[in-house]
Amino acid sequence: MNKIPFSIYDFFGYLSCGFLLLSAVDFAFNGSALITKKLDGLSGSVLFTILLVFVLGHILANIASWLLESGMLKRVLGPSEEVIFAERRRRGGWARVFPGYYGTLPKETRARVLAKAQERAGITAPGRGLYFHCHAIVKREQVTLERLNNFLNAYGFCRNLSLAALLSSFIALSPAIGALWRRAPMPRVNVLWAGLGLVVAAGMFYRYLKFYRLYTVEVFVSYAETEVSKP
Repeated sequence: MNKIPFSIYDFFGYLSCGFLLLSAVDFAFNGSALITKKLDGLSGSVLFTILLVFVLGHILANIASWLLESGMLKRVLGPSEEVIFAERRRRGGWARVFPGYYGTLPKETRARVLAKAQERAGITAPGRGLYFHCHAIVKREQVTLERLNNFLNAYGFCRNLSLAALLSSFIALSPAIGALWRRAPMPRVNVLWAGLGLVVAAGMFYRYLKFYRLYTVEVFVSYAETEVSKP
């Protein structure tokens, strides 16, 4: 009961994503007044800004989970628990853009996982059911659980920051779009920051796919090498 229900990741992960989005809005529409303003003390406005940034980070995390994970990753690229069980590595299409995500488990490991799952729970094919079964078993081991939590924090941070950078890019570009619409001189610095935001968004998305895949691989490899007794 005395343990704080937030980790260091929760604090810095959500704050960094929320701060990035708030900074983009401040830069695009407020001349960076909030960022460059000198603070003489921990005033009420500072506390409010920190709280706002933290809340924005949580909102971004929910949107990123729905858009990038449930949408892009699982529905477009394919669920990792099925991708890594493919007999052959996928070629062409999205595999050319994200080749690291489509790596498969060795056939011996796949066989061990399916054999154990069939004996333990009657599961004979890869899928969400197999993943849930294996995850429930391997998280009992403290070392494995710590590794899974590390991968979870890493891919969650990369996913959230990828979306935050993408949204910040569009926000930073909005004054340039407005100037183009009015046939006024385009603020090049906004275009530069928008381009940088897109680069960061793409880079963090690649990192997100890497850590997400490693999380799934850890679940199945640990299950394959863990002795599971019958109930």
